[in-house]
Amino acid sequence: MGAVREHTILSHYHAASDQDVCDVPIYERMKSHGVNLKTCFNSGVLLMDLEALRKRGDILLPGLRFLAQYADETDFFDQDILNLFFARDLTPLPYHYNILVEWERKFGTREIVPGIYHYMGRTLGMDDHDDIDVLFYDYYRRTPWFDGKKLCYMVNLEQSILKGEFGPWMLDVQHLVKMLLERRPVLAVSKEMFLAVARAFDDIMSIHQNLDGAGDKEKSEWSEAKAREFLQKRGILCAELGSESQGISLSLPYDVGTHAYLFFTGNYKQLRAVLTASGLHEYQHFMDARFLLKGKPWLDSILKLDVLFSIL
Repeated sequence: MGAVREHTILSHYHAASDQDVCDVPIYERMKSHGVNLKTCFNSGVLLMDLEALRKRGDILLPGLRFLAQYADETDFFDQDILNLFFARDLTPLPYHYNILVEWERKFGTREIVPGIYHYMGRTLGMDDHDDIDVLFYDYYRRTPWFDGKKLCYMVNLEQSILKGEFGPWMLDVQHLVKMLLERRPVLAVSKEMFLAVARAFDDIMSIHQNLDGAGDKEKSEWSEAKAREFLQKRGILCAELGSESQGISLSLPYDVGTHAYLFFTGNYKQLRAVLTASGLHEYQHFMDARFLLKGKPWLDSILKLDVLFSIL
């Protein structure tokens, strides 16, 4: 793997920067793996030997376990995993292979130079007086992916980021991954939300679409039964909570020491109070999973429930 080392980026801006932004505790911990502040690299631009990577085998699950083990020390997630496995044998690339827009704006000359610009985090805006913003859109419009729908989506995405709407959603994703690395998931679903959860699975959709002219009530009951049958065949554990109007039940059929409950119910706040009072901990034994049903356009393809559970 080839990439630009963090100290190369630091050196480039040495005269302007008075702080060591690469002072990350997790890299100090990884010294036994050949990783430290001198060897760690930025994962924004990667040159990869795909044949060698395939021979190396799986790094996703071991990497996620490492992040879960040191959750309070990690800041860059994919970059931390990649450094754990590849920093020792990295092929260093020159700085201009990974020009960090955030640093360029803070310490650079703002003059556009030949290289690869890395619009990390929230550094891409829509300021027509900003040469670095304009540079991105000038090149984006030359790609096959540029169209009116995508442009409208980017405007909406920019507005959502400015409003801070993505922060809580991504935090829920982090909680979910950490919890499911330690415990097997159980869908805990109220009667009112059962079909909404079932429809989140792509294969369930075909069940609904293939129904013939049954009445609405019969059709709904048949779909619900088929959904339960499908979940069982896939080995997905499901706990039925009954109707939300019937109050709270603490009858959890699976051991919370080995299983994590993903609650899909409209009275989650009330349920959380009861579960917490009984000694269970949110984000350790249970969490509100309704955010999975809302979805975000850019995550639809990687965090649908059927994909999530097939991975697990």
